Amino acid sequence: MGSRNYRITNFSVNRPVTVVMMFFAIIVVGIIAYTRIPLALLPEGINWPGLHAWVSYPNAGAIEVERKITRPMEEAVAQVNNVSNIESGANRGSGYVRVEFQKGTNLQVAFAQMKDRLERIMPELPDEVEQISVRSWDQNDIPI
Repeated sequence: MGSRNYRITNFSVNRPVTVVMMFFAIIVVGIIAYTRIPLALLPEGINWPGLHAWVSYPNAGAIEVERKITRPMEEAVAQVNNVSNIESGANRGSGYVRVEFQKGTNLQVAFAQMKDRLERIMPELPDEVEQISVRSWDQNDIPI
């Protein structure tokens, strides 16, 4: 009854050199992994296939920004190829549009198309709007 319930203890007492060598091997593997595996906030190769457009419209309420800025931007961006999702929002004094594209979309081409569509609607926007900022998200943009 006693030897059957304590297999690990009996193995450790009967073979101390084997147990010490196993712990030593675990420590060596841990040191090698610690020195060779890079530390990163997000792993490399994860790219979100999307673009952001942001507009500043000073001294305007959120409802006015939505009606005069965000909706025309959404309609213009919807004409870009390979769009899978559009999300927009309006705050006091600014509006934004986030566009997600289908996997495999060339973001440089999509960026050019989106910039072109948004430049076309500039004459329709209020005079206080100076420019529309379009930018892609990169995981390295996150501050440490």
